[in-house]
Amino acid sequence: MARTAVISLDGKEYTIHAFNIGELEEATVAFENERARVPYKVLRIALRRAEPQLNGSLEDIEPKAGEVLEAFRTIVELSGMNMAGKDENPTPPAGPAG
Repeated sequence: MARTAVISLDGKEYTIHAFNIGELEEATVAFENERARVPYKVLRIALRRAEPQLNGSLEDIEPKAGEVLEAFRTIVELSGMNMAGKDENPTPPAGPAG
């Protein structure tokens, strides 16, 4: 069963799929380069298999405030990628006493 999530951009909802191995590899390369562009590169990868398909160009979308970041977070979580700086366990477990 495919893992999916819904993202919203410019008032339109898109069902995206978890990344396959090739897409994960491509997204990893994006994280190694210009960090400011990572959300857009990851969004572009996710929208390739989105339903409904993107009509026109990604550059033509006029997202509302916060939509790109929210979509990026959804994609990262769905695909199992860890976001830089996100600490899954901020408090380490206590060691043995004494």
